[in-house]
Amino acid sequence: MAAARKEHMEAAEALAVLMDLMENSQLQDDNCDLDITPPEVTNNEIENTALHVLTTNTEAAPVQLSQRGNEAESDMEAEDEQDVAYNPDTSPEPSTDSDTEMDPSHKPQSIALRSPTKIRKRKPHQWKSNIRKKLRLEDDEHTNSVGKHQQKRELGPMCTSAFCKKSNLRNCSSLEETDRKEIFTSFWGMKSWECRKSYIQALVTAQPIKQKKNTTSSRRHTSLFYALKKFDGSIVSVCKKMFCSTLGISKRTIGSWTSDSFCKRSQGELLEADESELRTTAHKPKTKSPCSGKTKPVSEEDMKYLKIWLLDLPTVESHYCRQTDTYRDKKFLFPGTKVTDLHEDYCKSASGKSMRAVGLTMFRKMFSAMGFSIFIPKKDQCEKCMAAKVGNLSNDLYNEHVEQKNLAREKKEKDKDDNSKSVWTMDLQAVHLCPKTNASSAYYKTKVQVHNMTYFNLGTKEGFCYTWDECNGNLSSEMFAYIYYIHFENYVKANPGKKHYIIWSDNCCHQNKNVTVANLLYHLARKYNVTIDQKVLVTGHTQMECDSMHSTIERNIQIIDIFTPTEYAVLFRTSRKRPFPYTVVEIEYHHPVKLGGQYFTSIRPGKGKGDPTVGDLKAIRYERGEVQYKLSHNDDWEMLPQRVREVELDTLQLFHQQSQITQRKFQDVVSMLSIMPTVPAKRYFENPPHD
Repeated sequence: MAAARKEHMEAAEALAVLMDLMENSQLQDDNCDLDITPPEVTNNEIENTALHVLTTNTEAAPVQLSQRGNEAESDMEAEDEQDVAYNPDTSPEPSTDSDTEMDPSHKPQSIALRSPTKIRKRKPHQWKSNIRKKLRLEDDEHTNSVGKHQQKRELGPMCTSAFCKKSNLRNCSSLEETDRKEIFTSFWGMKSWECRKSYIQALVTAQPIKQKKNTTSSRRHTSLFYALKKFDGSIVSVCKKMFCSTLGISKRTIGSWTSDSFCKRSQGELLEADESELRTTAHKPKTKSPCSGKTKPVSEEDMKYLKIWLLDLPTVESHYCRQTDTYRDKKFLFPGTKVTDLHEDYCKSASGKSMRAVGLTMFRKMFSAMGFSIFIPKKDQCEKCMAAKVGNLSNDLYNEHVEQKNLAREKKEKDKDDNSKSVWTMDLQAVHLCPKTNASSAYYKTKVQVHNMTYFNLGTKEGFCYTWDECNGNLSSEMFAYIYYIHFENYVKANPGKKHYIIWSDNCCHQNKNVTVANLLYHLARKYNVTIDQKVLVTGHTQMECDSMHSTIERNIQIIDIFTPTEYAVLFRTSRKRPFPYTVVEIEYHHPVKLGGQYFTSIRPGKGKGDPTVGDLKAIRYERGEVQYKLSHNDDWEMLPQRVREVELDTLQLFHQQSQITQRKFQDVVSMLSIMPTVPAKRYFENPPHD
């Protein structure tokens, strides 16, 4: 009976579940035209359906029912003994009347079915550890992992060290409080610790230890130097305490981050490392991917064949190139040669010899390592060398030309190494135009010319610029002679201990080798009792140290607009910062002077037809009472075959008024006033002297 009653109760429960499902499926929308009211179902049909569901569930879980077999029978017997009030005659039974509709008010009580468990998802942003990390990254108050409350970081105090105030290597006092606050805010405004770590590594540099106070062995081989970068881009060297205080981090953190930056090195490796390598910021070294084992190393025989093949290439000698480390061992190939074409020819040659051909990358490396180059410098365009290249110059003349060129270079280097003499190089820079601007209206306008004569001291590296515009001077030999005179007169007065001066220049007669310049240089040597040697380089090979001044100035001119000659003077002065700026002298029309007469009328070394001319002179020496010359730098000094007059000559003013510009240039300059600054333009170009 217990089994029958249990079966009856399970059927009733299934019936209740089915009735709930039917109620929930009925539409509540009165406006809906669809009639989906479930059909009438008799109690017998419902009971049969419930029994079918029960049977299906029982078959679907045979294991569970079998496990509960014995326990179920014992439970049933216990229920029979306890349920003494149960009477099947008075218990309600399901109605068998098929015409009776189901009454919801009399439906059996349904049981609560268990809903499926919801799958939990990971929420890392809600983890306490991640919240703590985020607050620490954003520099907010938080509680650390051990329960200690951490305050927000604050800017530390300024450095008050007396040593830092006296030291030339540290500039802690140059940092203002506002600068430190900006650095602190910017540093803690970074969005990751990696950015902050890279920032620290970029500001900390390492250098080998120069002095050890402890005689015992030490594992430390470098000294760390700290710097802070201001918002204007300038770098300020500071002490470690100031560095930590400004950034708000501990010394331990800096030590940890910099130890990753500057890799562990042995003492031998550190001594072999270049100083420039240690000064640069050393980021974490990149690790190469493991070798796949498919690459076969190139054998020594294959590399030897490559070197032999490259050495057989036809080259153009660059004997007339500047004698520097960059060009001394260069081997220039003929113009139009391509490295890719050379590599193809090399591969064909290697395959014919049964040798392994290297790839293009290794071929390029070996090509450069052996000093080969396809680029031919522009300064190699000497007329005699070009004539020899096309076969229009005999070998004897060409060899003599090369010998004279090399000899002049050797003599200049020898003079440069002599500290007892003051050695100079000088040259006139290419003409500058004023105003200089990218405005389209100025493209086809004539402009005022600005000139710049440069002098460079080979010993002290001093640079002098003498600049003037076409209204205050010209390009006559008197103008160049005046610049010679005024420059060396001022230098002789400032350096009374120097008694021998050597001037190296190009072979331009109008600018350097003429009787006007010679008379003023002789006047200077006679007046101050000094010796002045004027030497020239071979035509076509006149590259000198003063050319570096021209290139430095040109680089600065390209990036700015210039509207007045005075702006050119400012640019010349600020073009170089180390070791010191150039000295600039602006020449006005009332400055230049000339001699009131002549000590000699010619500097030609010969008098008759076929004798040497001024163009053949390689050196002229001016001393009190005599003038000597050389036709070759290897020759001995000879007396100039001209009588030198011993008279007292004074200097006279060369110009009495400004030079006039042409009418067209005046009109063009006036038309460009609208694109120039108002005040400087009015001062220089509102009414210049003109025809």
